[in-house]
Amino acid sequence: MPGNYDEKMPRWIKASVFKFLTDLLQPHYAVFAEGAPRKTQNSKRWIELRIDGPDASEGSGWTRFDLTVNVFCNVQVDGTELYPIDDMFGKVANALDRTIAIFNEDTGALIDCLNTANKGPKIKPFGQVKAAVPLLQGAVEMSYWMVVAS
Repeated sequence: MPGNYDEKMPRWIKASVFKFLTDLLQPHYAVFAEGAPRKTQNSKRWIELRIDGPDASEGSGWTRFDLTVNVFCNVQVDGTELYPIDDMFGKVANALDRTIAIFNEDTGALIDCLNTANKGPKIKPFGQVKAAVPLLQGAVEMSYWMVVAS
């Protein structure tokens, strides 16, 4: 893509978002990036982070990035709590409903910040997908945008 687009931007965005959310959520849950190796056999609660995008559009002297962060939530059902997945949804939604700083991983410099693009996080409960597997699942999504001057 000619113009202002830096080929490293998708990696910098993903790394910055993952670090930001891991710092906020790791104290409560095991956190995994989509596609990363993971062992969840001993975990009662874990999340998986995924990013759709970034989609880029360019103008004269600027590039706009749009993306959606999806956090997949998983809670093993053990009968001790009535609303464990809802508590997880609340913590994740709170973490997503913020501006996220994006850094150049090579230099550590602040590039800009992702701004929330929708009115709030979207919570999508899936329930217990397989009757034989005592696991509640769902997702929390938030869309973001950022404009970077060149």
